[in-house]
Amino acid sequence: MAQALNVRVSTHDRLDEGHRVSPGQAAAIGQILAELIGNAAKHGHPGHHPSMELTLEQQGRQLRLSLVDDGPGQPEGFDPDHSSGLGMQICLIYARQMDGRLDHGAGPEGGARFDVTLRLDDGIAA
Repeated sequence: MAQALNVRVSTHDRLDEGHRVSPGQAAAIGQILAELIGNAAKHGHPGHHPSMELTLEQQGRQLRLSLVDDGPGQPEGFDPDHSSGLGMQICLIYARQMDGRLDHGAGPEGGARFDVTLRLDDGIAA
């Protein structure tokens, strides 16, 4: 996906070895990531290739996805719950379906930051 959007995405994962998610959760997680990365690429600095850092971290049955970009940050008053964008609504719906939440704010360098916390299914043995 990063190549198709011409963006740089560095990834860091702290996932439990051998844990598998159901196909439904895998599809939902993939859709959330696609929407967040697509939004970061779309709303980043015009004329320059955005960089993003994606961290996946598992703590027990919780999965935390964190995406930080180097763009201009979120507009004043941005609230995902009141966003009219279809992509953000998709992220919220999937997060809530997995007993999760979506948090947002500024990244350490001033870009946008999105944190999605989800409850994983019991999983499928590797």
